[in-house]
Amino acid sequence: MPLFGAVVGLYAIIGLICFFGGLLSGATGFGALIVMIPLLLFFLDMPTAIPLGVLCSVGMQFQGALIFHAHIQTRRLIPLAIGSLPGVWLGGMFLRGLPELWLKTGLGILFLCYSFWSLAGWESGPARPPA
Repeated sequence: MPLFGAVVGLYAIIGLICFFGGLLSGATGFGALIVMIPLLLFFLDMPTAIPLGVLCSVGMQFQGALIFHAHIQTRRLIPLAIGSLPGVWLGGMFLRGLPELWLKTGLGILFLCYSFWSLAGWESGPARPPA
């Protein structure tokens, strides 16, 4: 019976991590995976944590798309959807082919760079005229 309790406890922890990621995403509009992936990696290996985090995030984004479907600009969505296909394939190849240490190191560097970029207040997109 202890094994059953450990599995149920792991599922509860994973559920709480996904809930917290969804709460953050709902409050800010982004950031679910930035929180979920590092926390999931404490309990799961990389090839399990990444798809699980993405699955939770896609579910949250689908729910948001249902709410805001009237505001979706299909002409802008089609190139993004087409462009994501090679990225999904390439990401799957990396996830299956690279050692987990390399993946974790790369993910950590990516998160650090994103954090510094966000903290610096740099904006992407066209420059705005001074106010």
